[in-house]
Amino acid sequence: MSDIATAPLSPPHLPDQVFEELEIVKDPTNLFHQTIEQVLIAAQYCGLRHHQQIILAQPKNEIMVHFPV
Repeated sequence: MSDIATAPLSPPHLPDQVFEELEIVKDPTNLFHQTIEQVLIAAQYCGLRHHQQIILAQPKNEIMVHFPV
């Protein structure tokens, strides 16, 4: 027997609920929206509460990605 809890196959709250609550029209081609969606999915699996997910979906800093040339 294992004492380790397994993560649910599907998160209890979908990121779409957070987008709707914040009145964000999700664009699948928008890199920012894709990043926020992945952060929200990870937050759900980590067990963060809904209000914490709302905070994560509204970053006050920039997300910077560097591509080597």
